[in-house]
Amino acid sequence: MPDSPLAKLTIDDLHFGMAVCRVDCVACRPTREISQDVSLDNYYTGNYEVGRYGWITENLRVIDPVPVTGKQGIFDVKIND
Repeated sequence: MPDSPLAKLTIDDLHFGMAVCRVDCVACRPTREISQDVSLDNYYTGNYEVGRYGWITENLRVIDPVPVTGKQGIFDVKIND
């Protein structure tokens, strides 16, 4: 990933425990269907093993970081627009 913007990130650039964007989730597909269509950044930072699934998202909007406690499953997060 030497030419990737991700290669320039340091630990201090990351917002742990924070939501940093909003997206529209438009589908969920088995990784075997999408692994060849993802960017190299997504491929190297994701887990595309057989039997897993990936979200298909659109309309990414960057937001000011908002504290979020992670949970398993799908859950709502209050974000003031």
